[in-house]
Amino acid sequence: MDEKVFSHVGDLRQLDLRTAENSVLCAVLGRTSAGDFMGECVKALAARERIPEDLKNIPGIGFWPVPLYFPLILARTLFLLEQTIGTLRTEREWSKAKKLAEARKIFVHLSCGQELVEDEQMSDLSGDHCSVFLEDHPAILRLERGTEKNLPWWPFCQSLLAKPSVFRLLGAVSDNEDGSMGEVHALSETGLLADGKFFRLHSVAEEEHARLAKQMEEIILSEPEWSHEYLVGKVQHRMLYAQVAGV
Repeated sequence: MDEKVFSHVGDLRQLDLRTAENSVLCAVLGRTSAGDFMGECVKALAARERIPEDLKNIPGIGFWPVPLYFPLILARTLFLLEQTIGTLRTEREWSKAKKLAEARKIFVHLSCGQELVEDEQMSDLSGDHCSVFLEDHPAILRLERGTEKNLPWWPFCQSLLAKPSVFRLLGAVSDNEDGSMGEVHALSETGLLADGKFFRLHSVAEEEHARLAKQMEEIILSEPEWSHEYLVGKVQHRMLYAQVAGV
C-alpha cells in the first residue's frame, strides 16, 4: 500500500469522532482523495490474500457481495432521507425540509438515473448491475448459500446497512461514489474484476455519480446540524474500507 494512504489510515483511527470538530474531520479526509484511498485499499486486498483459500480462484469473488448489497444500501438511504424530510415537515421545519428535499432530488438522480451504457441504466436502482456482474462472473452463481459471510466485503456491507443515521449513511455513500472511479480501475488492474460489461458500465457511471455526490455534499454541509454526522459517515466509510483490505 502507498505510504501516504497507509499513513491516512492511522490519522483516521486517531480521530475521536464524538468530539472532533468539522474542520479537523475535513482536514484529515482531505489528505487523501477517496479515489486514491479506495484504489490502494483494493490493491492491498488483492495482495494480502484475505479471501479463503478454497474460494480465491473464483472470478469475481474479490468484490462479492458488493453488487448484491449496494442497491439495498442506496434504497435504505433513500428511505431514511424521505423519512427525515417528512419528520422535518411535521415539526414545521419548512426551510430545512426544502433544503434536504433538494439533496434528495440529487440522490435520486445518482441512484435512479435513466442514462444508458450498453443498453443498461447506469444507476444501481434503475438498472440491474448485480445481474450484469453475474453475467461477467458466472461462477458466483454456484456459490453455496451463506458463502458471503466468509468474505472480506461482508462486514462492510452489513455495517453500512445497519447505520441508523441518515446523514452518516449519506456521508458513507457520498465518499464511496466520490472514490468509485479509483476503486473500479483498481479492481480491474488487480484482476478482482473481469474486464467485462460491469467494468465498462461503472467506468462511465462513476464519473457522473462523483459529480452528483459533490453537489449533494454542498447542501448537507451548509446545515450545521447535519454536517458533523455527514463527515463522521465519510470517516467511518474509509475505516470500513481499510478493514476490508486488512490494513
